[in-house]
Amino acid sequence: MTNKDFYKMFEKLVKQEKEIMVGKGKEYTVGSDDKLQNFKDVARNSGLDPIKVWFIYTSKHWASICNYVKDGVEASNEPIDGRFMDMRNYLMLGLALIKEKNLISVNTNVIDDGKMSPYEFSKRCEFLASTLYSKSYKDLTDKQAAEVSKKVADGEDFDNKWEESGWD
Repeated sequence: MTNKDFYKMFEKLVKQEKEIMVGKGKEYTVGSDDKLQNFKDVARNSGLDPIKVWFIYTSKHWASICNYVKDGVEASNEPIDGRFMDMRNYLMLGLALIKEKNLISVNTNVIDDGKMSPYEFSKRCEFLASTLYSKSYKDLTDKQAAEVSKKVADGEDFDNKWEESGWD
């Protein structure tokens, strides 16, 4: 495939992906302005975290793509192009869930500024979560995780507690 043909296909698929995202979004966010509401509703009803619900939904599309690659056959009435477009949309929704939890933006700023490594940031978040909430960072609510991430990023009276704790 030439570059010209590839980018022509790319532009066409991006346009279709957006149409799918908008169209299906109305179905999944009925009565809500929150694009991620469906993941949150299913999470609440199932006792899972929204990102785990996203993973399950996304896995279905990935499995379909893998089966197509393995067997060369479209196993459903949806063409393989549609599976790829759904997969790309789900990847965007997953990133939105993570960004909403305020991890990527905070991590990126602190890490990109050279203030600490990704490993150090995650260890400090885990420490602060256990200090403030007596929970593992992964078990915090979205609001608690955002608060912990921000406190670690801002270094709010944190360095002394960190050093005294011995959590290296």
